[in-house]
Amino acid sequence: MSIYYTPDPEEYEGEPRLPPLLRPHLVTPAMCAAHDDVHAYAVAEAANSDVGTVFYACDNGIAQISVVMAPDVVTVTAAQMFHAMMIGVGDAIGALAPPEVEVNYLFPGYILLNRGRAGSVQIAIDPNADLQAEPAWMVASAAIRIDGDIQGALAEGVHDETSLIEESATAISPTRIVEATSRHFLAWLNRWQEDGFRPLFDAWNTRAVTDAVVELQAGSAAEWVGLDEDGQALLRVDGQVVAVPAHQFTAMTGPMRTL
Repeated sequence: MSIYYTPDPEEYEGEPRLPPLLRPHLVTPAMCAAHDDVHAYAVAEAANSDVGTVFYACDNGIAQISVVMAPDVVTVTAAQMFHAMMIGVGDAIGALAPPEVEVNYLFPGYILLNRGRAGSVQIAIDPNADLQAEPAWMVASAAIRIDGDIQGALAEGVHDETSLIEESATAISPTRIVEATSRHFLAWLNRWQEDGFRPLFDAWNTRAVTDAVVELQAGSAAEWVGLDEDGQALLRVDGQVVAVPAHQFTAMTGPMRTL
């Protein structure tokens, strides 16, 4: 047994134990019936929810978490919470999974385990606020695949999907994923408030995969250039470099699909 992580007891379930600033809110299948996933549900409820509400669920082997916030900065700056959530997920898995599980990030919002896609991150910001205005609310979300029919996916020609269980991280419960992700995300949020975006920029780039082709929603391809100082993705499309704010990445990912 590795000395770097502690397996969960089988009964480690129930309501997540979160830091004082955060409050858990279980999303049942009935509550989420009219939405694609927990992220969509949280976005629908964000305007009427308390800041720090953590919507969560685990359905079809996917642990989902969405945190509601009320940024006091303009939209283009608030969008940097995309990176805080992605780093929080990466740190949570790094702390809980065996040391041989490599965690990486891939634009536009994928969490990779040993180079296979096992999760995604996205944010949503009040659409009534432009880039230089303070949004009334925002939601930062993550979905992490704990289990899944990997062999079935392979049979259907899908070769880049994986899960925590497939990568030997068999002892991590959904409850613990929600707890760890919340804590690490909050830690990076505090770091961002104290030191700005630079620490997040460095931490994200440390795990970023930069040699992959970026497929845009329209079916065209773009070359990954990097992040700018605001956390926007710089892409070269048809010879021109364009900046894409993080809250617009969601149009390129969509809900985490079930294997």
